[in-house]
Amino acid sequence: MKDKRIYKKIMLISPPGKVYVYPDGTPASRKHSSPPIGLAYIGANLLQHNYEVEIIDMNVEGYEQEEYREPFIIYGLNNDEIVERVRQSNPDIIGISVLFSMLIDQVYELCKALKDVYPEKPIILGGQHPTGTPLEVMGQSFIDYVLRGESDSTFVEFLKALNGEHSINEVKGLYYKNNGRIENT
Repeated sequence: MKDKRIYKKIMLISPPGKVYVYPDGTPASRKHSSPPIGLAYIGANLLQHNYEVEIIDMNVEGYEQEEYREPFIIYGLNNDEIVERVRQSNPDIIGISVLFSMLIDQVYELCKALKDVYPEKPIILGGQHPTGTPLEVMGQSFIDYVLRGESDSTFVEFLKALNGEHSINEVKGLYYKNNGRIENT
């Protein structure tokens, strides 16, 4: 698990929004945006531990951008825009929050787009969906890690493990791949 790279620059991403559209064309709900408070907690703790952090809220930053994919309206920044932001920022690792299971397909598409362009950048998922279904999420070839539960403290421990400061097995709630096998702590 120990890597010679130093992981210091972190990009945290909140996915786009999604609204179901009934067969008659009526949206099931209004577009909305909730602050990614969990990512803010993680980011604040990372800053306190001298990591560089960038948080992207795809929903807010691209709120007026909409794409209809039957039967949904997806709104927010698109994957190409995130791939470009990663190019510009060049983070060492990318963390993505998935609070709602209805967003997992969009998150998988984003992770695949990122891995296709940046295969060397680790991608870690957290939030309610990965916490509830870590084996399903880890079964995706474009996802490297899942951190279960509240991650504001464990994300720092995870980075310390990647940076060789302690064993990966000391990180609570972590799922990772070891020679193609999914393991957890």
